Amino acid sequence: MRRPLAITLTISAALSLVAGSIEAILVRHDLPAEAFVADPADLAAVGWLDERLESVLVAPRWALTAAHGVEAVGPFDRPHLTFPVGCYRVVGVVLHPQWEGGWPRPWEIHDLALLYLDRPVAGVGPIPLYRRTDELGRTATLAGRGKLGTGLTGPEGDKGEAFRRATNRIDSLSDTTLFLIFDDPESATELEGAGAPGDSGGPLFLDHDGRRLLAGISSAGTGMKGVSQGRYGTVDLYVRVSAFSSWIDGVIGAEAPTTGWSWADPTFAPGQPEAWSAPRPLADGWPSSPAADLARDFFAAYAERTLAALEGFYSRHGEPGTDAAAKARRLQQGLREPYGPLEPIATAARSEGEIGVLAHSPQDASWISLGFAVDPRPPHRLQRLYMKRERDPREPPRCGAGAPWRRSDGG
Repeated sequence: MRRPLAITLTISAALSLVAGSIEAILVRHDLPAEAFVADPADLAAVGWLDERLESVLVAPRWALTAAHGVEAVGPFDRPHLTFPVGCYRVVGVVLHPQWEGGWPRPWEIHDLALLYLDRPVAGVGPIPLYRRTDELGRTATLAGRGKLGTGLTGPEGDKGEAFRRATNRIDSLSDTTLFLIFDDPESATELEGAGAPGDSGGPLFLDHDGRRLLAGISSAGTGMKGVSQGRYGTVDLYVRVSAFSSWIDGVIGAEAPTTGWSWADPTFAPGQPEAWSAPRPLADGWPSSPAADLARDFFAAYAERTLAALEGFYSRHGEPGTDAAAKARRLQQGLREPYGPLEPIATAARSEGEIGVLAHSPQDASWISLGFAVDPRPPHRLQRLYMKRERDPREPPRCGAGAPWRRSDGG
């Protein structure tokens, strides 16, 4: 039987939250799969990021998605967003400042990010935000391209190419979260469905005055006690867009962040410390900041090719009590031995206290990015040094198979 709409937030104590992505459209088992296939033209504002994350166009150059799918995107990744009408480079990523990096409390989540595109999406109207607070009990529409399954089987097979849509009622809500229970046919909506693997970041729509409005962004799936995720009784969590409309408006209306591989001078968007600057070539010289000064000293020490030079770097810049010798040995094993010499090629900043450096290894022709985060207070000690393998920046960005695309970075 369907749980009453007056469901209270005590339900959250019984949820077994899966800290992972929603990646499928799950539907009632007593209807044919064809009943849930949607016309792509009706969902032209729904895009997917690098074939792994859904998003929704909310302004000509901005798409809204889930933060957990893009929090690791760096300035040298060059991600792309594909819509039914074509493919667009993502040149800016802004995470909600209260994103927790996980789901510690399902009734209080801030799993939102805005993606800034290289140009306006042609021929597609953005989806207006749902700004009312009357979501409880209303029937909503969810959509995505994930795996198909039913409430009896859970997700099955590979992620599909076809858009599917389903309906569900909003059973409960908190200040930040909409909760939807996947009901069996006895008490389900006409096209009852839920999300599961491939649709994180996807939309939840509500209709008002004849218009389709964006009410939620898919964040996570849960299982009630004794219920496997993806089966009847599972609970979907959507970020409640009405609660974040002011933040969304503020980001869209402010100076655009720049994070693409543009070989431009870095610019830092005021008030958006989570946004990376545009990469700049080191042929123009190192930028001036505490993080850049530390990064430059690191590469000077690294170029000496000795363990003693790396130990000296950590002695100069590490936090008090740092075991400089142990740090140097780990760096020698994890970076020097597999990659050999590194040539710094470009930089990008997130703030005065964090910089990314793209480097090339002549030894095996690989590309590595190194991130340096420093204490903003003098003497600007090193707080974190992290590394990531990167694609060759000379390669064209990858876009969805068969999607029309044109380069917009001058290449």
